[in-house]
Amino acid sequence: MTVSAPRIVGFSLLALVVTAAAIELAGVVMGTATDTGQEIGAMALALPAFWSFLILLFISAFLHRYAGFELLTRAELLCVLFTGMMAAPLISVGFWRFLIPSVATFPRGEDFLYLDTVNPNLWPHGPNLTEGILGNQRSARLETQGEVRWETLSLSDGGTEPVPVIEHTADEAESTLRVRIPVAWGPQAALILGENYLLSVLSRAENLALESSYYCRVYYDDSTEFDVEVFTTAKEAEISFIQKEGFRRAGIYGLVVPRTLEKGLVIELGLKGAGRVAFRDLQLVNTEALEGAYRGRAVISETDYRGMPERARGGLVVRPDNLFSLAGLRYLCFAYIPWRDWRQPLLAWGSYLALILAGTFAVAVIMRREWIDSQRFPLPLAQIPLYFLAGREAPATAPHRRPMRLLVDGWFNRSMWAGFAVTFLWCALRGWHDFNTAVPDLDIDVRLQPYFSDPTFGNMWSPVSFEVLAVFVGLAVFLELNVLMSLIIGYFLYRAQYWFGEVYGLTYQGGYPYVEHQQLTAYLVYAVLLLFFSRKYLLRVLRTAVRGDEGEGDVFSSREALVLLIISAVGICLWARWVSMPVGGMLILYATLLSVGFVAMKLRAECGVPSYAFFPTAVVLIVGVTGGMEVFGAQGTMFAVFVSAILGAHAFFLIPALQLEFLELGRIFRLKRRIIILVNVLAVSGGFLIGGWFFLAGAYSKGIEWFPDSGDFRDIAQESRYFNLIHSADLRNMGEQKNDRAEREKDSSDVKLGTWVSLYAGGLTAVVAGLRYIFVGFWFHPIGVILGPMPVMEHIWGSLLVAWIVRLAVLKLGGAATVREKLLPFFAGVFLAGVIAKATFFVINLHLHFLTDSSVFQRGLF
Repeated sequence: MTVSAPRIVGFSLLALVVTAAAIELAGVVMGTATDTGQEIGAMALALPAFWSFLILLFISAFLHRYAGFELLTRAELLCVLFTGMMAAPLISVGFWRFLIPSVATFPRGEDFLYLDTVNPNLWPHGPNLTEGILGNQRSARLETQGEVRWETLSLSDGGTEPVPVIEHTADEAESTLRVRIPVAWGPQAALILGENYLLSVLSRAENLALESSYYCRVYYDDSTEFDVEVFTTAKEAEISFIQKEGFRRAGIYGLVVPRTLEKGLVIELGLKGAGRVAFRDLQLVNTEALEGAYRGRAVISETDYRGMPERARGGLVVRPDNLFSLAGLRYLCFAYIPWRDWRQPLLAWGSYLALILAGTFAVAVIMRREWIDSQRFPLPLAQIPLYFLAGREAPATAPHRRPMRLLVDGWFNRSMWAGFAVTFLWCALRGWHDFNTAVPDLDIDVRLQPYFSDPTFGNMWSPVSFEVLAVFVGLAVFLELNVLMSLIIGYFLYRAQYWFGEVYGLTYQGGYPYVEHQQLTAYLVYAVLLLFFSRKYLLRVLRTAVRGDEGEGDVFSSREALVLLIISAVGICLWARWVSMPVGGMLILYATLLSVGFVAMKLRAECGVPSYAFFPTAVVLIVGVTGGMEVFGAQGTMFAVFVSAILGAHAFFLIPALQLEFLELGRIFRLKRRIIILVNVLAVSGGFLIGGWFFLAGAYSKGIEWFPDSGDFRDIAQESRYFNLIHSADLRNMGEQKNDRAEREKDSSDVKLGTWVSLYAGGLTAVVAGLRYIFVGFWFHPIGVILGPMPVMEHIWGSLLVAWIVRLAVLKLGGAATVREKLLPFFAGVFLAGVIAKATFFVINLHLHFLTDSSVFQRGLF
């Protein structure tokens, strides 16, 4: 099979554009996240990537059959498919969907207590127009009145900084410090009229009299009365891990510079009454990049723009009069997004994602031989693309005397088309019912709580529904019977914890049963056990890497894979230094993410998980047990919160699992090393850049607040409770937190119960994994314990049960051959029907949304 890198690059980019456009349209512009956006872009096999694959497959087959032209070979189609599937999580809920809401939480919410915990490299904003000005008492832009002097402040990191201090002994005294910000028009304007700014300052007040207060005010031009009172407060110094010197940040978000401004504005800091206050780190930054993403950006024609006065031009997007020109193309591609403000965040986040995925790729290379060659993991979900691209033929051994037929025998299997026909009819009738209620509702979605009304069950049955979806059933049948039953039993073992808590009075605690703790503990315990069980193999890999006497066969040798892993870890250290976050904390977080990816690829390779989001939702919990803010710092801890909200809780770790699958399928299709590396680079860079362009362009052109599912683009104020818990615990350890006895006892009991629940999850995982390691025939798999608490199980357990019943019945009645020859092709058709049905109704939604007045129809997965 010939493989052309240029063809792979070209058609992969085309597939990425189609995938990103479908995810943006279905999940953001038209529909609700629950029904479309999260699922089609983050499925176990991403549906838009499959749509692109099927389109290219049939076009290639048509041209091959009737024109004798080879558009794409099977191996190239495999590359295109996996490029799309690995990129889809980044395009959707694996990264881009929750990036802006996460980093905008504290600036837009004017939560200045947490603003300094958000690393400035991670969110889009303009430069600080008052950078370092308070430390330069000779600056021509500073004016003082009254008792203002400069003192040298000793910082907690050992450095020093000159700061202005106002100190009074008289109650009637008042002193001020004024900072003048001049107006400068043009593209390099220091102050852009009509745009949004964030103004804040750190202050430390001490020994204030009863009537004393300090303040920040804004004056426009030569106004004698202040135009904006930013704050007036009498709060005194308080030491915390966020501000170890005792300063407090206060300010205002959404300060709009008037277009009528002539000379500039004046920021006034002052103290009224007796006491002492020190100011530092005055910030005035342009936040139009955030506000524009939520409200959209105003567009004006080129002709109208030229006719406007210069002072009125700020914040506008200029549309060229002729869109069919180079300027028009530039406008369509780049005009909406404020790239200057996004340059630093894109570089920071992109390099971090690349380092993490380089590490998981190295792990996949190292473990492929052990898991695939030695332990013979079946790669259940990889059998779907393999079925449609290889059929019964073995690409590695097929003769090369003649071109291989592009549509393999699987496409001509009657069982497959029978499964397709039955399922597509069912899906079509379900969708038709949403248009015409006279059509019977064939949805299978039965809530179980009404059948278990005993109050002692508590919330055990409240969210549990027996729901069956074709896509999930089609994938689940490819899983082994013991895996299916392990997942089902594991889910109900988790749900039984609510019954246990109700019976023994544990549910009064708000956090019970500490789901996030269970998820992370089970994952990390299993990762440690996997390392222990693989210790002999890993030692051989290490010895082979040192000697360098390994034969060919993998994309990287053991030595190269270990070097890549080391480079990834060193890169994280350099990244941490670059963004000014603690190196030790970032290495711990890196090891945690690598462990999650390690377990995710093992579970998918051995068992298969027919959905997304089977990962720990709160990797930030690792901060509390590995040194807290002493190790991570305030910004490192908040970054761990961001990582949990943006990466951990959704589909990001599907990518490591797909990396391992593609390594093996690439070996089967005899792909060269450079092609495998190329596909991984294309997937990560394309998902990040192309997905980012689609999401940002959609946000800035329309505005997140106007999306139909704008509520799903919520902030992460809820997730920041982890930060609060860690911060409070560290303050207690410092002796700075003064709780009364009842609060201390309550905190102690909460921690104790959370610890016990974590020990239960980790201990049960260890016991089941140990039994399975010792007794080969032990059928219950640790995947049941590990994934039982995952939210995704609520939606897929019914489909898993149907798949288990069907597969068991066929196995008992027809034997393994019938399963292999009839059942699996049939359910490959079931999966294909679900994919095609979703594509069909996606097109219907496009028609309704853009070509009619109705956009009500929103059918989810089938």
